[in-house]
Amino acid sequence: MLNDTVSIIVPIYNKEKYLEKCLDSILGQTYRDLEIILVDDGSTDNSLAICQRYAEKDPRIKIYHKPNGGVSSARNLGLEKSTGKYISFVDPDDFIHSEFIERLEMMLVQSDAEIAYCKMLDVWEGSDVEHIPQITDKVCILDARRYDWFTPAAHKVACGAVYRKSCVKDIRFSDDLYIGEDTLFLAECIKKASKIVRSESELYYYYRNDQSVTLCDYFTGKLTEMMAWERIVVLYANESLVQKTAKAGYSQVCRELVVKYGKSARFMEEGYPKAKAGFYRWAKEMMQQQLQEKRYFYWLKTMYSYFFWDAWVKKKQGE
Repeated sequence: MLNDTVSIIVPIYNKEKYLEKCLDSILGQTYRDLEIILVDDGSTDNSLAICQRYAEKDPRIKIYHKPNGGVSSARNLGLEKSTGKYISFVDPDDFIHSEFIERLEMMLVQSDAEIAYCKMLDVWEGSDVEHIPQITDKVCILDARRYDWFTPAAHKVACGAVYRKSCVKDIRFSDDLYIGEDTLFLAECIKKASKIVRSESELYYYYRNDQSVTLCDYFTGKLTEMMAWERIVVLYANESLVQKTAKAGYSQVCRELVVKYGKSARFMEEGYPKAKAGFYRWAKEMMQQQLQEKRYFYWLKTMYSYFFWDAWVKKKQGE
């Protein structure tokens, strides 16, 4: 069977410490028909030089340099330049299994789905624990019109997936979202899709470090995650089954923000009121989903925070 090109888009900003491992994992793919698009988003370290060195060794690599504008603008440029039948995103501080593209592309072809995604494995910087990924042939076909945003098995990021180009053709990442832009992008793709296929294999490795945007201390941009989920809820206004799970996801994100940043005076001043209101807005949907999925421990935790909010917040601030 003739392979169809997969365009892999890597947005890069000052990731010289991790970039080589990322690029080695891409070049080591068993699926060879790749277009590797490296978008340097105005890096001030040696990231661009590393890209150029790798491009000299492999003609599949294309480099685009732009002034710093954020990860969304970098990914959007990559989408504009891509020519493959399929699209995938890899962040420069992550890496992928050698069969990541081959397995997901095959799943798309065999199931006639528009999106294929895999499990993601967290790899912590500095950890001496050896991570052995779970690799299996088990897959699950999902109806996009019944996608569950709240289940633990839900995929909520742009990475770790392969998309048909036809599914992402007219979709772009939102520049006004600092966090949550990839969740919204995925939601818009799922909205256009009819079928999704999920691999039970851990094929994408999310490298966690203290400088990760999702892990660092609070700043105002963190609140855009709530904006992203608000838009997802609106996006599915005409699909009540999917929207209900998106509402539960939005409520959960609001609760998690309080857990993460409740000790920050700045968050308590500018983000806490909206997070509290957002939690209560659809907390009942979240608790209903937890009961439906038999996640009783989490249901009890949510119930406690729902009925004893002030005591719960003080407890989190004291931990």
